[in-house]
Amino acid sequence: MTNQHIDEFPAEPRQPYQGHPYQGPTPAPKQKRRTGLTVILAVATFIVGLIIGGAAGSAGKGGSEPVAAVPAPATTEAAPAEKKPEKPKAEKPTKPGEAPETFGDGTYEVGVDIQPGRYKVTVPADSYMCLFQRLKDDTGDRGTIIAQDVKRPGAKASVTIKKSDGFFETSGCGEWTKQ
Repeated sequence: MTNQHIDEFPAEPRQPYQGHPYQGPTPAPKQKRRTGLTVILAVATFIVGLIIGGAAGSAGKGGSEPVAAVPAPATTEAAPAEKKPEKPKAEKPTKPGEAPETFGDGTYEVGVDIQPGRYKVTVPADSYMCLFQRLKDDTGDRGTIIAQDVKRPGAKASVTIKKSDGFFETSGCGEWTKQ
């Protein structure tokens, strides 16, 4: 036998001659990475899911106490400094020392603007959603939330505001009535 077959299969592949249409594998084009945008979208989707899940989970619990705090969405840009709007005041009492019986949307200081106690509301049908929360203070930090809840239009809600609460905030819930 001769070594004829060795010559037919050289150790290194042959290169095509110049002008040959096949010039080897073409490298794939590099794709731009968008990891920052992907992470932001993933976090936003997760937070929306938490809000929707919380609203759906609490829809059947008519007069339940507010649930534990849900973290607020993180902002990616610093908002320009704005003047804080004046907080709405609760209905003025008719007699000295008497607590207001009803109040609407706003942030209220417990013991000053509203009195501790149990309050109830039926969320108006034209409301997007009702959010209410008991707060340690009015700084706006997530750590100040004692408890919060979200209700859908038409749902009934109740909350017990304690003497130890610093503030109570409500949005889209309608008129709260003291029980």
